[in-house]
Amino acid sequence: MKEAYFALRAFNVELASIKDNSNLSSATSSADGSSSSSATMEYFSDPNVNSLAGEGLLRATTLKVNWWRTAIADLYSGEKDILNPAALHHPVVRSLGEANKKYGFTKRYLEKMIDARETEMQIDQFDSLQDLIHYGEDTSACLNSLILECYTSTSKDEDWLDIADDAAYHIGIAQTIVTSLKSTPYIAMKRSLSIPSDLMKKYSIPSTVLLTPDKYVEQTESGSERYTEEFQNVYLPALQNAVREMAFVAKSHFDVARDLQGKIKDSRARVNAIAYPAVGVDLYLNKLDQVANYNILDSSLYLQIGGFGKNSQIWYPLLLGRAWVTGVF
Repeated sequence: MKEAYFALRAFNVELASIKDNSNLSSATSSADGSSSSSATMEYFSDPNVNSLAGEGLLRATTLKVNWWRTAIADLYSGEKDILNPAALHHPVVRSLGEANKKYGFTKRYLEKMIDARETEMQIDQFDSLQDLIHYGEDTSACLNSLILECYTSTSKDEDWLDIADDAAYHIGIAQTIVTSLKSTPYIAMKRSLSIPSDLMKKYSIPSTVLLTPDKYVEQTESGSERYTEEFQNVYLPALQNAVREMAFVAKSHFDVARDLQGKIKDSRARVNAIAYPAVGVDLYLNKLDQVANYNILDSSLYLQIGGFGKNSQIWYPLLLGRAWVTGVF
């Protein structure tokens, strides 16, 4: 069971890393260009060159996505119908294949994860919060359902299976929204935005607030730094409102999942699979509210806190331990 769990997690990481690696290659090329000769800089600043480079990266990511799509299809094919025998020697594909033989994963979930990642690779910002939720349905929620299948493959009790799958769905949505918020500084370096476009427009938040927050920092007479009055009085409240709205949706889904866990029989064995990500979701939402007051640019969100309080560094492993022993999150 443990091997299947890690195989599914590794598959998800492989899909996510396709876009990350392509963005890294693009950023590296840009950085190399900026540190080279003026002729090289002029070459990289040529829009035609940038367009060709973008097309090349898109083709490369498409090839990688199609490689995984074929690999998954081969796992469910007969030996005579295998399209890419070499892919079956990939360690993640091999592990996934062994787990699939044992637990019989739902192929549609694996395919939806691939399709959703491919769509997400082509955008830098979701158009709406609902689009982000749909993305979560096809990624984290599908992954949670697949992991749950490792624990439920031998059960005949369809009632609790439906309840557990519903809980896995809601945790997946909360996970996706929280991951989007947590990734704000990281994806901003790649010129992407974590807050959907509809919320940015609703609260009149310029993209520079997330992409270049240093623009709104000024030096005081004592030499310390602080946000400009414009940011503190206009943009920060707007940002907090947008983040609060996203966090509220995530918390709503989390609360539904928490209510459902009590209805699952023998919860320790059967909810463990989805309890671990739920712990992280709960802790982040609490920290976002109590420590950062919904300011996702607050550095305290990304720092380890000492002591023994609920937002301290030690609290996370303690709650993970409780989830392992009791299945409660």
